[in-house]
Amino acid sequence: MNKLVVLIALALNIFLFSCKESSVDSSKSNIDSSNVDTLVVKKIDSSDIFKMIYLTDIAKVISGIPVDKKSDFLDITLLKEWQDYRIVTDEGWEKFFNLRNKVAKWSKEQIASKVNNYDTVFYPFSGPDILFATTIFPNARHYFLVGLEKPGNVPDSAALFDLRLKGRLFLYRKSINDVLSYSFFRTIDMNVELSNDTLDGVTPILMIFLVRANKEVLDIFPVHLAADGSINSSNFQVSDSIKTFGVRIVFRDAGDTTLRYLTYFSTDLSNIGLLNNRPFRKFVASLDTRFVTYLKSASFLMHKPYFSIIRNAILHRSAVILQDDSGISYKYFDNTIWDISLFGSYNGPIDLFDNHFEDDLKAAYSKQSKPLGFRLGYNHNSNVLFALKK
Repeated sequence: MNKLVVLIALALNIFLFSCKESSVDSSKSNIDSSNVDTLVVKKIDSSDIFKMIYLTDIAKVISGIPVDKKSDFLDITLLKEWQDYRIVTDEGWEKFFNLRNKVAKWSKEQIASKVNNYDTVFYPFSGPDILFATTIFPNARHYFLVGLEKPGNVPDSAALFDLRLKGRLFLYRKSINDVLSYSFFRTIDMNVELSNDTLDGVTPILMIFLVRANKEVLDIFPVHLAADGSINSSNFQVSDSIKTFGVRIVFRDAGDTTLRYLTYFSTDLSNIGLLNNRPFRKFVASLDTRFVTYLKSASFLMHKPYFSIIRNAILHRSAVILQDDSGISYKYFDNTIWDISLFGSYNGPIDLFDNHFEDDLKAAYSKQSKPLGFRLGYNHNSNVLFALKK
């Protein structure tokens, strides 16, 4: 009886917030990327309620977060292996949230008033790093992340009950260590860590990050870009004719009714990759020009001529760009187009990228910069450039 009461209450809650959004015909599979506000969780029924509970509980289990006492996954969280996992992961997350609180405070004081009107965050070269995007831009409705890593799948719940639980939990912990310790992913590590029967892509990591950031996971489904650049969720087979695959996660802040959408695309952003990927070029061109581009730990790729297409698209289409020096080289920001604020300090890249030292950026920092007070990106003494299109 208690479970029935909970489900009825949850159904009412879902009904109330879904009524505030534009609805879509659940029989339609195409998603119009030019009007992504129309996207909602499909028609609510009992199976959807169970799916929402299931997805959030799965995310909690692999994140080291306790579940409700009525959860089907309670038994897993009572095992010693899981209890040990929770202790270790809580320690790592405690250190990270100390950083996250500083970033959130800085964003509220320095950034928020200038980006409140922007609904979309475009984050290329991100990997699965939704944490910093939602921390710096918490009010956005739509987050588009792009990386080379595969989308992957929701963790198999049956696998969590098998005898390899300890090993599987270790893989989840290992996959997020870089972000918790350094604030960025290392691509080489990701290629290894996302190639096993527990982690086959970024979806589980995105789920972990969302629930650890106090979000509820409402729906997850695969997507791909159609020929016209629109986002399509209809049934499809992996083929050469489809250049860009991804995953969409519908989520909300705990206790809030606003639906938010995280879409991760796996695609090559080099010039060669984009010349052969017209759908992605059309997708970027379809975004409302009032969007924010966020760039962090981007390996200085857009400093190079063979990443000029994505660089030029970002400069042309974005209303706001927030980045560290690994994003777009300072020389490409025309001061007749951009108002620029600098934060932190610039002493050049880390040794791995020392050939990308920027004399003009160093000169700009010597004239004016504001304190940052935390590490964000490759350097301990970090730098952030905030560009607002005039």
